[in-house]
Amino acid sequence: MLRPQINLTNNTATLTWTASAGLVYRVQYKTNLSDAIWQTLGADVTATNTTATKVDPAFGSAPQRFYRVQLVN
Repeated sequence: MLRPQINLTNNTATLTWTASAGLVYRVQYKTNLSDAIWQTLGADVTATNTTATKVDPAFGSAPQRFYRVQLVN
């Protein structure tokens, strides 16, 4: 399981996690853990180094968000 670090600045969340170069990752979120479906946050991320990053500019529009990072390939 990948556990991202989350930094909040000006209602924007930046997620950073350990990655392997060349692999593709998908970031998903829910605003409530009881929601049945995870929403995909934009396009997938292809890691170019040992860390990968995804920015959520809409973080401030929700009272809370839960994130997960999935390895796509």
